[in-house]
Amino acid sequence: MAVKGDIEVELSILKTLLSEETPDKIKSKILGEIRADSFAFEETKGIYDLLYSNYIDQGKSIPSLRVVIKHPDITKQARIFLKKDKYEPLTSKTDVEESLATLSEYRKKRKLSELVMTAYEGLEGNEDSDNILEGIETRILEARSGDRKNEDIVVGGATDDDSSKKLVDKIVSKEKVRLSRTGFKHLDYFLGGGCGEGDLFIITASTGGGKTAAIINMLKFIYTVNHENSVLVSLEMKNEEIGERLSSILADVKYNKIRNKSFTDEEEEAIRKAWKRFNKVGKKNGCRYYFDSPTEDVDIHRVLAPLTGCGYKWVFIDYINLLSETNDKLSEAQSLSKIARYAKRWAQKNKAIVVLLSQLDEKTHTIRYSRAIKEHANTWLWWHYTDEDREKGTCTWTLGKSRGSKLGSFDMKMDLEYMRISDLEDENSNVREGDTSFEDGDNVKKEKKKEYKSVNQDDDDF
Repeated sequence: MAVKGDIEVELSILKTLLSEETPDKIKSKILGEIRADSFAFEETKGIYDLLYSNYIDQGKSIPSLRVVIKHPDITKQARIFLKKDKYEPLTSKTDVEESLATLSEYRKKRKLSELVMTAYEGLEGNEDSDNILEGIETRILEARSGDRKNEDIVVGGATDDDSSKKLVDKIVSKEKVRLSRTGFKHLDYFLGGGCGEGDLFIITASTGGGKTAAIINMLKFIYTVNHENSVLVSLEMKNEEIGERLSSILADVKYNKIRNKSFTDEEEEAIRKAWKRFNKVGKKNGCRYYFDSPTEDVDIHRVLAPLTGCGYKWVFIDYINLLSETNDKLSEAQSLSKIARYAKRWAQKNKAIVVLLSQLDEKTHTIRYSRAIKEHANTWLWWHYTDEDREKGTCTWTLGKSRGSKLGSFDMKMDLEYMRISDLEDENSNVREGDTSFEDGDNVKKEKKKEYKSVNQDDDDF
C-alpha cells in the first residue's frame, strides 16, 4: 500500500517558485514550507534537489524557469514536465496555501504508510511489541508535526528514543556556542560575547542619534573581522548615501566633504584605495556585504524573501517604521508588532541575526509607537543622543533587554563627523552593570542601580 502524491500539485508549486511573476512574499512562504520529502515523484524530487544544491544551499537567488530547464543536471523527464503547459504556476495566495497544505497532507500519509510497514515487518519478524512501539514513536510525532523538522522534537521518559539523550549530550558538551561579535567591546561584554543565531536585535535612538552610523560600523566589523555575510536594507536612504557614510569610515575623510563633493584629489584617491582594500577582504575570506535601498513601498516579507536561504548571517533593516503594511485594519503598534514577530521567526529559520532600527520616544525612553517590539526581541539596545552629548562626542548606551546575559549602560565615543562610533577605552568609559535607566511607561530614573539583578523573561508565545 504505497501512498504517493499529486504530481500536478508538486509541479505547480515548483513552477510558482520559478516564475518571475510570483511575488517575493509568496516565494518566501513556499521556501519556508517545502523540503526534500515534500515531493513524492523522482522528477519533482530531482528539480527540488537541483534547486537546493545549486542555489538555495549556495546562497544564490532562485533562478527562473528558463534557467532551470536549460540546466545540464536536470533530467530529461523533469525537463519535459516543466515544459508542459498543463502544469501552470499558481496565481493566487489561496491556491498556494491550499497546494502547500496538500503537499503536507500527502507527506504525512507517506510517513504513516512507512510506519505501518515498519510495524508490519516487526510483527512478521516476531519482534517484541514494546520494541516496535518505541521504534516508531518518534516517527509518529514527526508525521503529526507536518512540516516541522524532526530535530524540533524531543521524546523522553518511558521510551528508548535517543532524542532526549542527544539533548543532554548537547547541553553538557564543552563545545562553545559560536556567538557573532558586534564590534563594540562593551556591548559584546554585556551580551556574553555577542549575538547568537536566530536573535532579533532591536536598536532605538533619538532622531539624528547615529543609529545608521552604528549599524554601518557594525557591518564593517562583521564583514572585515568576523568574515560573515551581512545585509543592510535601508528604507530611509539610497545606496549612494550608505556608501558615502561607509567611505568616511574607511578612508578617514569627513562625511560632509564626501556628501558635498568637496574632497581633494588626495582624498578621492584615499576613498578609492579604501574601497579596494575593503572588497579584497571578501574575496580573500569568502564573505560578502549587500546593500538594498528599495524605491517602492515594501513590507517585511518583500524585504526578507530575497534573502531566504542565501546564507546571510546579519540583516540590518533601517528602519522598521518605514515598512509598509498590507492590512489597513491594523494600528501602527499592531503592524510593528507583527513585523517584529515575522522577523524573529525568519531569523530562527535562517539561523541569522535580524537587527531592526526604530525611533526612541525621548520623553519615556521606550520604543516609539510599540512596546510589543521589545517583547519580541532577544536584545534591545537604546540611547538618547542629546545636544550635550554632541558637544562632548560621547553618548551613554543602555542594554535594556538581553535574554540570558547582563543588562547595563556604557559610554561610547560618537565621532559622527567621520561616522565613527567606538568604545571609550580610558578610565572614563563608565561601564555600569544593572543600570538600565528605564522602566516601561516611566521617565528615566535618576538613581542608578548598583547591583545587577537577573531578570527572568519568558519566551514569546506566538
